[in-house]
Amino acid sequence: MLVRTISGAIAGLLLLSGSASAEPAKVKFGWFAPDTDTSYSRVLKPWADSVNAEAKGVLQIDTFTNGALGRNLAQQPDLILQGVEDIGFIVPGLSSGRFPDTEVLTLPGLFRDLKEATTVYTRFVESGRIADYKDFYPIGMMATPPFTVHARSQIKTIDDMKGKMLRTGGAIESSAVKQLGGVPVLIPVNEITEAISRGTVEGTTAQPATLFDFGMQRVTKYDYFMPLGTAMLTLVMNKKVYDGLSVPARQAIDKYSGKWFADKYNVELTAYTAELIDRLKTDKKRVVTFPSQAELDTAADAFKPLLEEWAGRSEHNRDLLRDVQAEIVKIRSGQ
Repeated sequence: MLVRTISGAIAGLLLLSGSASAEPAKVKFGWFAPDTDTSYSRVLKPWADSVNAEAKGVLQIDTFTNGALGRNLAQQPDLILQGVEDIGFIVPGLSSGRFPDTEVLTLPGLFRDLKEATTVYTRFVESGRIADYKDFYPIGMMATPPFTVHARSQIKTIDDMKGKMLRTGGAIESSAVKQLGGVPVLIPVNEITEAISRGTVEGTTAQPATLFDFGMQRVTKYDYFMPLGTAMLTLVMNKKVYDGLSVPARQAIDKYSGKWFADKYNVELTAYTAELIDRLKTDKKRVVTFPSQAELDTAADAFKPLLEEWAGRSEHNRDLLRDVQAEIVKIRSGQ
């Protein structure tokens, strides 16, 4: 009887141990915006679902939307490192000086579209050429479409920009507008529509999604698609948390990171951007203008001093800009 009792107790302990080991590791994914946001619904949520399906039983990503773990975008890197969230979405440009290598990708006149920028960003982070994320595990590198000009008064050429007060969102963007003759005014994104409506500024730099998300299309009429530079966006994980996961859990995250993520983002956001541009073009009340090659060349010449100034800060910057430009040439040749 005693032997049978001991055997039963051991069996029970083994069963409990097996149940405990079967519990998946849980990580928190914080999203600062509503779950209806296009990037989240078309890319980030499918990414989390794919990892969860791949790692069923060993890893579970729990998503917290609407800023439940933190709404301030500029604070996201610290929220991730402090453990408030394990996975988060950061905009490197909002953390001045914290991600210095990434800044090169935001310089004006480099990229034709979000696909080029996202592809270069992904390749450079994965190869270690951009080394800004040592405290993080980079999951997905993304870029916005190039910022363009949207105004209530006529802007159809570079000459039309001269003397016009235009809202901008950062130092490099402001410099690009200034180089083309505009007068940059820094205004938070949630105040742009009112500023244009009141006449504080004539228009704004924006990418199509932002134009519609914040209602700027209601107070503007002229859309001038002169590319002024892009913003980088990054989905990252606390590296210590990543390193502490089991091998199968890490493999599931790895499978859907990097190139898989970039390809998904490029397809979904390119399609969405095209949809929004079509909406602008079919609106009979709007005037949509794409610059000629001659105007693009003029802008490129105007932007050269900005690129030279950034590259001139250090030999590292100079080499990095040269490598980015070489990578763009490779992409355009089909490599």
